[in-house]
Amino acid sequence: MVNVQIRYIAALLLVVCAGAHASESASGTFTAGKVCEAYTSFSKKTNPNGLKTTVGDAYPIFEVNRPGEYSWVRVLVNEGSQPGPRWISKDCGAVSDFKLKTTVAPIARPPVPNICQTPDLYESFVLASTWQAGFCNSKVAGRSDSKPECVALATGELKPTNLTLHGLWPNKKKCGINYGHCGGQPLDLKPQTRKEIEPWMPNFIYSTRFGNYEWNKHGTCQTALDDDAYFLKAVSAVKALNGSRLGALILQSMGKKVSKADLVNAVKADDPKAVGSVAFLCSKDSLYEIRVNLPVDFKTDAGLSGLVGSNPQPLGNQEDSCPDEGIHIAIGGKKPG
Repeated sequence: MVNVQIRYIAALLLVVCAGAHASESASGTFTAGKVCEAYTSFSKKTNPNGLKTTVGDAYPIFEVNRPGEYSWVRVLVNEGSQPGPRWISKDCGAVSDFKLKTTVAPIARPPVPNICQTPDLYESFVLASTWQAGFCNSKVAGRSDSKPECVALATGELKPTNLTLHGLWPNKKKCGINYGHCGGQPLDLKPQTRKEIEPWMPNFIYSTRFGNYEWNKHGTCQTALDDDAYFLKAVSAVKALNGSRLGALILQSMGKKVSKADLVNAVKADDPKAVGSVAFLCSKDSLYEIRVNLPVDFKTDAGLSGLVGSNPQPLGNQEDSCPDEGIHIAIGGKKPG
């Protein structure tokens, strides 16, 4: 009888301990501070398509591995060939606006809106424009086969002939990179809008997955434009940058190397005041993105000066990551594997 009681108590303790380490529903935002594995099962280290976090990206949290001192967060990841819920180590970045979703009735009080997820509080825009060959060959080289536009670039189906659109991001200084996911209507573009976007955002040639991500994360934080108008204005902004002296320099330099001074001087040639509003991002020595700070009322019919406005503002937390010399302007694509 004693042995039976001991076994019963031991089994009960196991259940209690297991419950103490059970996952718990939560909310908040996880901002990646480094590149880390995104697992479907962190205990088994299962990552079927090698999905990893992108530094600076913010992911919505909906679960942690335990309610106390948790070490893993489960977030929604939209990148990769198998997007969905993934576990990421808490040590990989920073958690903000964290809250456990318990079953205890909350104390009645007026709701406090999260300003970083509230639409139309933006103070500026950031235009993120990609140099596709540099992006595919260097920035996502290890997983470029999961991006159809990169595969097409590698096979020669696509040619790098212009700067392309990463996104047009409403920006609120107080929120840093966490202003986004403001809710709203899902993406539903007209066929003619997609055709206009495709040469400037080539992922649209194959799917709307990345477009959905950009709309849900950024486009929903402004309500002045619907999804069609928003993407068409973003494309117009990229066209303006592509047609600038900076765009011309990049197109003329494919397969060659330029210096940071060359890029800056190209910006100065269009608008000397715009220099602080433009940032160049490199993976090692390869240019993959240009970011430009835009005022709320930016224009797309007056080149770079129209984009940055009469009183250009600095980008703030959008910092250069290119070397001073030997910046490679990639041409074509590398075949995966």
